[in-house]
Amino acid sequence: MRFVWRVGGPAGMGVNNTGLSFARTFMRAGYHVFMNTELPSLIKGGNNTATVRVEDKEVGSPVKGVDVLLALDQNTVDLYKSEAKSVVFGEGVKAEGFFIPMQEIVNEVGGESVMRNTVGLGFTVGLTGLSFDFLKGVLEDDFKSKGEKVLKGNLECARKGFNLASNFKNVLQLEGLNKSKRMLISGNHAIAFGALKAGCKFFSAYPMTPASPIMEYVAPLEREFGIVMKQTEDEIAAVNMAVGASFAGVRSMSFTSGGGFSLMVEGLGLSGMTETPVVIVEVQRPGPSTGLATRTGQEDLKFVLSASQGEFPRIVVAPGDCKELFEETVRLFNLTEKYQVPGVILSDKFLSESWVDCDFLETSLKNERSLVDKTVKGYKRYVLTENGVSPRAVPGSDNIFRATSDEHDEEGFFDESAENRLKMTEKRWRKVEFIKKDLKKPVLVDNEGDLTLVGTGSTKNVLKEAVEVLKEKVKVNFLHVLYLSPFQEEVVKILESSGTVVCVENNYTAQLASILRENGLDVDYNLLKFDGRPFTVDEVVEKILKLRG
Repeated sequence: MRFVWRVGGPAGMGVNNTGLSFARTFMRAGYHVFMNTELPSLIKGGNNTATVRVEDKEVGSPVKGVDVLLALDQNTVDLYKSEAKSVVFGEGVKAEGFFIPMQEIVNEVGGESVMRNTVGLGFTVGLTGLSFDFLKGVLEDDFKSKGEKVLKGNLECARKGFNLASNFKNVLQLEGLNKSKRMLISGNHAIAFGALKAGCKFFSAYPMTPASPIMEYVAPLEREFGIVMKQTEDEIAAVNMAVGASFAGVRSMSFTSGGGFSLMVEGLGLSGMTETPVVIVEVQRPGPSTGLATRTGQEDLKFVLSASQGEFPRIVVAPGDCKELFEETVRLFNLTEKYQVPGVILSDKFLSESWVDCDFLETSLKNERSLVDKTVKGYKRYVLTENGVSPRAVPGSDNIFRATSDEHDEEGFFDESAENRLKMTEKRWRKVEFIKKDLKKPVLVDNEGDLTLVGTGSTKNVLKEAVEVLKEKVKVNFLHVLYLSPFQEEVVKILESSGTVVCVENNYTAQLASILRENGLDVDYNLLKFDGRPFTVDEVVEKILKLRG
């Protein structure tokens, strides 16, 4: 079973919240849901959409086409009527489909105009045959904190809209399924959950779309979790505060998008030189400059790999779904601390701001702290070791040490000598081979196939589903590149033994393909999209079928 629903309207009409209410309703009824949004960089006006895909199996990617379009204005009809099988609209909108008097109902209950979305929500749920009780429970949770009047008004609007649906033939006839409780989560929430699970105590950031929801989630939890969420004056301060907090002994995180990360690169280098672990989240959006502030892309892969002057090891991970974002955030905190290097979680607007239902997040990973907890005679903060990792003490202990952004000797003293430079550079880079041993090994999904789709980050679920669709016509499999740095040689070995390799990514210059080429593999074809929108399953399937003739 597949049902695709979309609500559209101007910014300020509660489009996102309406979409979330619809998604929660069907999740609580036992169905699997996936929601993604498209919106312009406007506070008011323009056209926002929230698209919810409902299935009886797990789902995590967008597809073409809409079964029911809830249009809150004429612009939505004009933009999307060609994609929709049915349109639901109210007063002042010209369309063919289901007309319902949204504003009239709102006036009857004495509500505000924005509540037209709740009328439409109730009506479209009614068209599916689902019990009103599922929607009622969701609305009670959504509006109980806003006072009795607002809650009652929205429940009345939803009920009146729902009842109107009985005058029309249902588009579906659904019943609630008996399934265990699940959670509806966005990628940004998964990162925040992972950081809290990892014991992160200091968060610092300057608001920047599409990373800001991380701040909005963790800020109210300061007292409950004993954390600090510091909104800084800019991203330079944010990264330096995070490095400073880690230097003092607590786990720390900063988060931003590409423009903010551009300001963080010197602080990233400070982490690299002082061997102070820090975790940075870079939620990509298209550039350059302000670019497309509320759209998606994968244009920062190579930038993140080489950000800051000089050379130093770093761990860059590009998870592909919410479960992976959660677990890899925990893992990255452990690895950056164990090896005393900076780490970057690479996400993008599509992955971070899409919502999906999943089981309650769990991980077998434990928080592994790597601090010197006793007095060490003759302590040297940067002593040369076989694996490049030196004992790490923190200020306030009996192990006195120095730290500087200049090149330094084993005790932290400034030292420009050629001999010392060679020793310390080689020390820092010795960590890489040991880091690789602690990374999850890449796995080819579905070994049978003479064509391999390869991607990283948010293309994961799209490519997985495309493989399932294509298997009826094409022998195809899929490889998700999780770690971009240090790069795993196993990725190249897997692809060398594959047939035709097609690299799928959201940028113009085929950056993942370039990374593969630098590591000894030329891909056969590139499937690129760089209009600020994510791939749909249908797009990938169509391109591959065309490629295969």
